[in-house]
Amino acid sequence: MVSRNFLTIALLCTAVGCVKPKNEAKKATVAAPTMPTPSANSTPTPTTPTPAGNTGLEPIAYPLADAQLGEVLAAGEVEAATEIASVIDGQIRAQYPAGKRALRDAHPKTHGCLRAEWTAEPGIKEEYAQGVFAKGSKYNAIIRFSNSSEDPSQPDITKDGRGMAFKLLNVPGPKLLENESQALSQDFIMISHPVFFIKDPAEYVTFIKKFQSKDILSQLATAKSLGVEGVKIASAIKSLQISSPIQAEYFSNVPYQLGVGPKRKAVKFNARPCAINGKDSIPTDTKDANYLRTRLVDHFKIKDACMEIFVQERTDDTMSVEDSRIEWKTPWTKVATLTMKKEAQDIPAQADATLPANVACDTLSFNPWHSLAEHKPLGSMNRIRKSVYEHISKLRHELNKEVRKEPDAK
Repeated sequence: MVSRNFLTIALLCTAVGCVKPKNEAKKATVAAPTMPTPSANSTPTPTTPTPAGNTGLEPIAYPLADAQLGEVLAAGEVEAATEIASVIDGQIRAQYPAGKRALRDAHPKTHGCLRAEWTAEPGIKEEYAQGVFAKGSKYNAIIRFSNSSEDPSQPDITKDGRGMAFKLLNVPGPKLLENESQALSQDFIMISHPVFFIKDPAEYVTFIKKFQSKDILSQLATAKSLGVEGVKIASAIKSLQISSPIQAEYFSNVPYQLGVGPKRKAVKFNARPCAINGKDSIPTDTKDANYLRTRLVDHFKIKDACMEIFVQERTDDTMSVEDSRIEWKTPWTKVATLTMKKEAQDIPAQADATLPANVACDTLSFNPWHSLAEHKPLGSMNRIRKSVYEHISKLRHELNKEVRKEPDAK
């Protein structure tokens, strides 16, 4: 999900208590939008856009729940989305005062942005050949690899979750994000674990509120609110070390729609490294705080790389769309490949934020709702992402006095 506290609970809660995060943040005031309350049988027809209070956002419709695919709108979900945006807004403003470049609240450390070519699997099954997976589909793409920690100075050897977000470029058709409905890109967001540690919006709000409290009992209540399963998942996500961003495996974490109409499905996505990417060892004695960037630079001096994209289909009601802690157990099916040619890459060896290639990478925004209808995000964590990601992206660019725009299709 989207918080500067993302995944840190695994480090905070132990047998002797919890530790307060370094930065206290003032909570911004963000008024809740109003919307009609849909029934459990709501269809995926969009609502009329509603005012977003003083968030500074253009009006954005809150998604309805698609009962056919197992979605159920939770009580207080819209208010939770607004509250989450408010908390993160305050955290970013507090962490990045005037004159300091504002970074993402989570995944701020970039290992590099890579140019890639997307190719749909030639023998893809008809039932999966939807949207950007249609047979013969080819798109240019940009991939961003990152660490999960909110601390951009954290050395790469530190155990942490890892991220892979990518944009397919020059994708025709209207997109679900109203503010950018005519944009020509399709976003996918993945992290290095198959499930998320928070089950619903109410739990996420509780997590943020109690985690920020100075009271040790409230901090301990953070772990209690997540439960044994949530803390276990957070710990697993936070405990990862990798040898290279292109040698790790990534998951969509939460479900998405595949296709439109009566035959639409709920699926999850997975990205796996190709054999050509190699299998390097983890440099446990490294003094290079940015060794994951170094590994990318060194790899593309010599050869290409690729990631294979898979889908996993939801086949029954035990595979929850709303509870993001539940791992699905159905088989994975390959649907596409992202190929990264060595001659197409421009990854600076240094993480210097003033270098043009690093600036261009940092200014990118990813939102799962920047999507064709065939790949509509599903579940409460994704519904919340729509307005929260949009707000945080806009805030970050405003603080940095930068214009938000999608990259060119070349």
